[in-house]
Amino acid sequence: FSLSASPKIKFFEGSKVRPWVIPFGLAVHVVSPTTESITYLAPGVHFGAGVDWNFYKDFFIGIDGRYNVTAGKMDGVRIDGMTAGGYVGVGF
Repeated sequence: FSLSASPKIKFFEGSKVRPWVIPFGLAVHVVSPTTESITYLAPGVHFGAGVDWNFYKDFFIGIDGRYNVTAGKMDGVRIDGMTAGGYVGVGF
């Protein structure tokens, strides 16, 4: 799994549809089950973009794409790559 922390810059304040970008973020990728190496944590950075739609009060639906970059391979396992997905969220 990947654990990440990043700033999200949103555009069109006050609009129901708000695109956003992640200019950079820090990530820690956990390789499980572990490979032949003792190290199973791979630090990296990620970048992303997406859009949120405020469909009712403080409820949102969104889609996003993110690209993860690490320092290399861990025992031949490549962790870099693109992810895409959708989500439902609650604003507060």
